[in-house]
Amino acid sequence: MKKSKRIMCIALSALTAGCVLFGGSYAEGGFVSTEVNAAASAESRVELNCTKISLGVGESSYLSAKVPAGDSIKKWTTSDPNVVTVNQGCIKAVSEGKARVAVRTVNGVVAVCNVTVKSAPSYVRLNTKELNIGLGESYSLSYYLPNGTASHYAVFTSNNRGVVSCDTKGNLTGISEGTADVKVVLFNRVYASCRVTVKKAPTGASFGVSKIELGEGENYKLSVKLSAGSASKFRNYTVLNPDVLSCDDKGNLKALKLGVAIVTLQLFNGVISSCRVNVKKAPDSVKFRTDSLTLGAGEKYTLTAELPEDTASALEYSSDNEKVLTVGKSGLVTAKNPGTANVTVKLYNGVSAKCSVTVKKAPSSAYLNKNELTMDIGDKQKLVCYVPEDNASYHVNFVSDNPEAVSCDKFGNITAVSAGTANITASMFNGVKVSCRVTVEEEIEYIVIDKDLAVLDVGQSAQINARTPEGVVLASAKYSSADKSVATVSSSGVIKAVAPGNTNIIVKSGDKTSKVGVIVYGNKYYSTYPSTDETESIMNTAKLSPKKTNCKALDDLVGSIISRITNSSMTTGQKIRACYDYLSQNCVYGYGYIPTPLPGNYNYSSDYFIVTMAYPILVNNVGTCENYAAAFTVMMRRLGLDADVVYGQVGLSSGGKGGHYWTNITVNNKHYVFDTQVEHNTLGYNRYVNHYWYGMKPEHNYRMYEYKEFLRARDFSYS
Repeated sequence: MKKSKRIMCIALSALTAGCVLFGGSYAEGGFVSTEVNAAASAESRVELNCTKISLGVGESSYLSAKVPAGDSIKKWTTSDPNVVTVNQGCIKAVSEGKARVAVRTVNGVVAVCNVTVKSAPSYVRLNTKELNIGLGESYSLSYYLPNGTASHYAVFTSNNRGVVSCDTKGNLTGISEGTADVKVVLFNRVYASCRVTVKKAPTGASFGVSKIELGEGENYKLSVKLSAGSASKFRNYTVLNPDVLSCDDKGNLKALKLGVAIVTLQLFNGVISSCRVNVKKAPDSVKFRTDSLTLGAGEKYTLTAELPEDTASALEYSSDNEKVLTVGKSGLVTAKNPGTANVTVKLYNGVSAKCSVTVKKAPSSAYLNKNELTMDIGDKQKLVCYVPEDNASYHVNFVSDNPEAVSCDKFGNITAVSAGTANITASMFNGVKVSCRVTVEEEIEYIVIDKDLAVLDVGQSAQINARTPEGVVLASAKYSSADKSVATVSSSGVIKAVAPGNTNIIVKSGDKTSKVGVIVYGNKYYSTYPSTDETESIMNTAKLSPKKTNCKALDDLVGSIISRITNSSMTTGQKIRACYDYLSQNCVYGYGYIPTPLPGNYNYSSDYFIVTMAYPILVNNVGTCENYAAAFTVMMRRLGLDADVVYGQVGLSSGGKGGHYWTNITVNNKHYVFDTQVEHNTLGYNRYVNHYWYGMKPEHNYRMYEYKEFLRARDFSYS
């Protein structure tokens, strides 16, 4: 039995810490020692492998002694065998307390080891239960015992040395990728384990951002991301410009003063990463981009907080009613249940701001301001989505299923791109959707209107329709009145006479425009004969755009006449009067001519009519009302005025009314009558022109000049 105890003590001695005590004078507790001179040589000293040791009750350990040459151990003794016993250097902790174990040589040299005995540990804890290290990385585990306990014996082992190598003191190294359990065991078989995972050595590391902005005095924790599937427990942080910024070994930053610093991280295998930190002034205010917000239950929204210029701070968000909504670190608000709550953003220095958030039910249905639309290429529209009053959806996203026909941004602004159809769908955050069907009509060459003129009495109405050249109704046509005090027009083309006067109804489809003349007569007969000066003053305000007829013979003739009777110093009104007087004085009423077909390309019968009627009277100086009207219209177009031939009725001297042609000049959307043929019939001696029918307003000559049809000079645009 004594032999087996001796063997156990020898085995335990291999695990004790190697420490040395040189001999000296000692006498206490029944020990008798021989004094050794302090100046004694090293050869006269006894060396113990340990001079101080702590053991748990019941634990054994082995003390070894190195004695001088020629000397030998005489005996081992203990100062308190109730605390520690000793047998040939094998010590055993008996009970809690302190004792001294001494070895004495034959020559009287003594060495002492101080032994403290504590309770046996009931548990042991490692500094970490899980550990990730990189391939080839080393790490030292440490352990902790309960207060008032001890265990000199503590041995580390790895259950998978091919993955993690481990010495008895807890020094690890990652050998290959995988996992291993490293265990520390105490003398009484109490143990603790750490799961060690070995991953690839990192090839890169990142802080996630290349630049961080902090306020003066602010703290910040760096977050490190390693290359995929790798690990590195070792992380060394250094700071360039440490008077601006400090950083501890865990990546905790402290902004010290205004300036710029560079933080660099180095891993166990030399991989490094850097981040620029800009320390700015501490903010004295913060605000949200919106003070209030309405969301639907279940909806998410990121609140954005703004700081004053040249300041910085991390932002901390909170909700005062998490049953209504929660808010994340980045300001992401999640609406939970109907109600109200305040979201607060707080800065590191206590400055804060609030946003009031109302949460309503998620949308159960929705509708748009338009269910169907017809548009021309290039047209734009705005679609608006509505939900029930107690519902809400901040996010409404509009999408076109055919952007080649109709483009659409996420806010519902749509543009007609090309002919075709598209469904524009508005989607709420919870999947509720509503659509508008949009038809984009083919681009038309020109607009055809079923009438060019509407003659009405006050209170009367007339319908006009815009069509394509092929006769298809233009659903996208837009109607407007140049003078709503005279006549209005509905979106469907219904004209309503409001007051005596004249105006134009403008019809648009895409980039094409047409117009309908409107004359509204009063309810009694009266005539107004404006003075020549008054008419010329009005004509002088006209915007001029000179046009020819595409008939060279007629254009040359008209150019020759105008150059003879006008000059560059004359006003527009004076030139008009010169042309009016020329026809009135030089042409006679009669049928003594034969219409001659003239060369030229004419898309409209009205153009051909005007050309073939104007040419004979200017050549032969004889013609009827249609000749006078056509000739004066051609001359006015050559001057640049908006002139057309009108067919209608006038009062006859013999009573009743008869068909008649005259010229209408439009200035600033107002119509004016010019009738050179009737003026000719009133000429007296010396062919004096009275200008009775020079610039009359048709509505002021109630039913005297009754407009029936415009014969427009449409293609007089050739140079």
